[in-house]
Amino acid sequence: MLRTRVGATRGVAAGLVLVLTGALAACTSDPVDPARAGTVAVGVDLPFVSLNGATAAGRAPGSVLVRGLVQSGFTTLAADGTVEQDASFGTVEKVADDPLTVRYTIAPTARWSDGVAVTPADLLLEWAARSGQLDEVVPELDADGAPAGDLDDVVAFGATSAALAHASAVPAVDGATLTVVYDTPVADWQVALDVNLPAHVVGRLALDPAAPRFPAQEPAADATARAEAPAPGASGTAASDATPAPGATPDATTTSALEATSTPGATAAPDPAQDAERWAAAVVAAVQQQDRAALVPLSRVWRGAGRAGAVAADPTLTTTTGPYVLERVDDGGVEAVRNEAYAGERPAAFDRVRLRTDLDPLAQVAAVGSDELDVAAPLSTADVLAAAVDADDVTVVTGGDAVLQLVVQEAAGGAFDPAAHASAADPRQRRPSCGGRSSRASPVSRP
Repeated sequence: MLRTRVGATRGVAAGLVLVLTGALAACTSDPVDPARAGTVAVGVDLPFVSLNGATAAGRAPGSVLVRGLVQSGFTTLAADGTVEQDASFGTVEKVADDPLTVRYTIAPTARWSDGVAVTPADLLLEWAARSGQLDEVVPELDADGAPAGDLDDVVAFGATSAALAHASAVPAVDGATLTVVYDTPVADWQVALDVNLPAHVVGRLALDPAAPRFPAQEPAADATARAEAPAPGASGTAASDATPAPGATPDATTTSALEATSTPGATAAPDPAQDAERWAAAVVAAVQQQDRAALVPLSRVWRGAGRAGAVAADPTLTTTTGPYVLERVDDGGVEAVRNEAYAGERPAAFDRVRLRTDLDPLAQVAAVGSDELDVAAPLSTADVLAAAVDADDVTVVTGGDAVLQLVVQEAAGGAFDPAAHASAADPRQRRPSCGGRSSRASPVSRP
């Protein structure tokens, strides 16, 4: 199922969505181009910037659209603003009011696209980044809303959430559950925390001396310190005498995050599953013990791991949890393919989704009309609207809302044809007139 959202400030101009109805309806006698079978092509004017949904770049409209394809989580916001839980990913439940206590339980079907199970380590990493409890400085933000200045030698995730700032205690981990306790009640507890970046990938990039340097320009001092630290599973130990982060109260005998996950006497390289488990465990140990030596590189990698340039350069950074996974990222857009590891309740409807951002508004209209694109959401101006109305076999939808829902539908009598869903109890549900699959127009973004 393709559930995408595009949001942009378009001033007073009305929103515009173009759908090549013939290409998506599949209800005509025209043969399908073999090169396009199982593929939907979408043109947007909003570039993908980052997979990290907790950063300003990850909250940019183009990034929200892409993350809606490739990320799943505990909750989504429905079109009417209500919270919908995805039981195939897990559950979020309030277990106490005073103090407010929220328990997350991860479902067995929640998996990353590399086959690794989602674990509380992934949630704990996000708490560390969003609570602000471990940050040593409050970084200044640049014009794009990203942390600025020299932050390479301090713990600085720089993405504090207004809600999670009230969850000052390190969450408790127990099997597949993570429990968050708030100092004061917060209204949006259901959506305050969710899985974002994979702990096993961030942990390896930050803490493994054998991993490629990330970001590319790594301070020499930190590179030396990282090279001297043992990797999880390696023999030997490394004592941590770093100053704890503010608020830390580690026991005097606490070992380092890396030491806590080591296997004494191990000589053979672990298999991928064991390797992922150990790096995730290293992240858990770093957060629980507030190990500054590990948190400094973890925060630095977390800040940059989802950026488009990094994702394009390192395939491991495309590791996500949704029905699609990124296969290509470049200046022209992104290409996502079916995530074979996905076992949730919202499987992909297409084998491949192409999102193109290399076309100007009039070129997008022309591309839809020539069957090069199936859907486009160009900037709405008088000349663009006129060109769209004149195009053949194209459904044009306009509206005054600055946030548009793109709904790509297979085997329907026009993806935006009111007659196709007039009898539906939920007017947002598109009902195919000639069989096939349909998708519901509802947001997929999470805070």
